[in-house]
Amino acid sequence: MRIGSRRVFSAAALLVLFSAAPVLAQPPQASSQPARQNVDTEDQGVGIGLDFGMIRNNLHAEGADDLFKAKTGTLFGLWIGGNKNGTVGFVGEFNYVTRKAADANDTDEVTLHALEIPAVFHINFGSNSKNGLGGYGVLGPVFTVNIKKSLKSGLTGDNFNSADVGLAVGAGIEGMRLGLEVRGIWGFKSVTNDNGGDFVDAKSRSVEILGKLRLN
Repeated sequence: MRIGSRRVFSAAALLVLFSAAPVLAQPPQASSQPARQNVDTEDQGVGIGLDFGMIRNNLHAEGADDLFKAKTGTLFGLWIGGNKNGTVGFVGEFNYVTRKAADANDTDEVTLHALEIPAVFHINFGSNSKNGLGGYGVLGPVFTVNIKKSLKSGLTGDNFNSADVGLAVGAGIEGMRLGLEVRGIWGFKSVTNDNGGDFVDAKSRSVEILGKLRLN
């Protein structure tokens, strides 16, 4: 069954908003999250920032695992949340991504332009100050709405699905309002609904390396 891009986008946006709403509405001193040591009141509240980076994406197709290899794509967008002064935080992101994969000879290539919406939890450790050095683990769903797809050379099967749902697992570090994060994303849905081309049951597998800039 195909997942409509509008339904995926709406569900992802609602999940981000409803998950962030209690954090936005809650006074810092009333936080229900386990407190960490040396909490600075200036470091409490919801974080907002920018992220940018690169993606190494691969496609795993049914009966053709060696058809594609990873190519480097790009990512940039906005994030909100984090709760750095608490042990557990929620982060929603809205990213524009370009994913690429090609055959062994780089003659056949597929490029997917998409809106990627991670809705992930952060498990924080280390300093709780915005300027201090701390780390975090990442776990949560990722919703992807494909905007544009292009095929190069002789590949067949251009009937791509408009949306995907996956799981992100990763880790990062943050200090002086700058962060570095690495995560893997495993897509659950086929990127195509083609029944006879090269992309039968092709699922996306990505590694993302992100730089993050905290604005507040």
